[in-house]
Amino acid sequence: MDTVEALKKAKALLKKGWCREAFARDKDGNPCVFHGGHPPDAVSFCIRGALMYVEAGETDANEVLMDILKKQNYCWPTEFNDDPKTTHKMVLDLFTKAIKKAKAK
Repeated sequence: MDTVEALKKAKALLKKGWCREAFARDKDGNPCVFHGGHPPDAVSFCIRGALMYVEAGETDANEVLMDILKKQNYCWPTEFNDDPKTTHKMVLDLFTKAIKKAKAK
């Protein structure tokens, strides 16, 4: 999988459901655990959890996101994700920018 594909897959997961302060959450809002596989009960994800779920580790997806977020004074995608000011729309917009940036490489 390349970076663009990883970002698109992660964005699709985030469109379905987004959460804060956990990699993923179940339908009741409880944190899900990643133990060598995908949590089957996950219905929402944070940025990092979505990237983990789509197995983006071998891509530059995280670096592309970090390049964009550094310009907004964030050090890590999780810092942006868990900021109380961050909205679901802002997360999806971040991925739209990241996909465009990754395509330009």
